[in-house]
Amino acid sequence: MARGPDGRPLKSKTWTWAKLAVLKHALLAFPEAKHFWYLDAHAMVTDFSVSVTDRFVNEEALDSIMMRDAPLKLALPATAMKSDMDENEETYHYGDTTTSVKTYKHTQPQNTHLVITQGRTGVNTASFLLTNLDHEGGREYAHALLDHWRDPLSRSYQGYRTRETAALGHILRWHPSFLARTALVPTTQLAPLTPKSLWGLDTAWEIDEYNRLAYNKEDESQFVAVLMACQYGSTQECLEEIISL
Repeated sequence: MARGPDGRPLKSKTWTWAKLAVLKHALLAFPEAKHFWYLDAHAMVTDFSVSVTDRFVNEEALDSIMMRDAPLKLALPATAMKSDMDENEETYHYGDTTTSVKTYKHTQPQNTHLVITQGRTGVNTASFLLTNLDHEGGREYAHALLDHWRDPLSRSYQGYRTRETAALGHILRWHPSFLARTALVPTTQLAPLTPKSLWGLDTAWEIDEYNRLAYNKEDESQFVAVLMACQYGSTQECLEEIISL
């Protein structure tokens, strides 16, 4: 059985950390590319007429959808004790935490390097944008973030072992230099979940929260759908989710 940096067996969901290595290699392979859009294999583009550049790179457009002074959510274990982890299961038990940390009020779109959304319990890494070259031609932010994010210390910490999203939430919460260059945008703009995925996560949604996270094919502003059944469910469940779009 494969083992992590701390010697403990790796669980099946640890593969989600691989996206960071893939993105790091992409930055090195295409050093002159200014922006990278990461999209998970279980996410689908539903409208190819939408320009990602026009919506998230264009400063005026990004400025209109950035969520300033918005509280961050974290996906963290209920406590740091080992008893909160079920060693016989492939998942960890996470608390639902809204922190007192908020995105900055005066962040300008031209100074942002990470465009991301968040769900009920933290940032959503199924679809996000990362700036490789800033206005002065520097590459410091993208590489610094990925190096810090994928460091073995982050991957081995018991609260982050199977969740790269929890590690990123921690970085944004405790490192103002990264948060100051982050643009938080509405989930429906970049990474909404299909209704089937949301109902699979919870059957007791408040309508406002559901609408904040759900993919709606009638909404012309939406162009991506995240399909959780295709990530964790069976082939049949994935097919049903795709057909429902």
